[in-house]
Amino acid sequence: MVKVGNLSGVVEDIRLRVLLLRDLSGNLHIIPHGNISEVTNMTHSFSYYLFDYGIAYKEDIEKVIEVIKQVAEELSQDPNYKDDILEPVEILGLERFEDSAVVIRGRIKTKPIRQWRVGRELNLRVKKR
Repeated sequence: MVKVGNLSGVVEDIRLRVLLLRDLSGNLHIIPHGNISEVTNMTHSFSYYLFDYGIAYKEDIEKVIEVIKQVAEELSQDPNYKDDILEPVEILGLERFEDSAVVIRGRIKTKPIRQWRVGRELNLRVKKR
C-alpha cells in the first residue's frame, strides 16, 4: 500500500514505463514513472492506526484515557485481532481544543495493512464503552 502524490492504493504492477496503482474504490491509476517524484510506503514492516477522539469538556480526561487503554487491551486479547496488534496502544496526549470537545490522539501499532481493520474495531468498541 503506497501513496504517490495525492493517490494511494495497492501497487498492482510496476512496468517498464508505468506504475499501476489500485485505489480503495477499485480504480486503477496508471502513473508514468516520470510523474513520480515521491512515494510513501504505508505498509513497510508495520503500520500505525492513528486516532483522534473528541471528548466533551466536562469529561475526566484521565478516566477517558484509561478506558481507551482498557478497550485496546481487550482488543489485543481477542483471538480475531491479537495477531494483528504488535504493541499496546500509545496515547500521545491532548491534541487540540475544539468548540465542543478536547481531542485525544493515540495510535496502535499493527502488522502491515491491518491498521484499518484494527482501527475500525477499536473505534467501535470505544464508542460502545
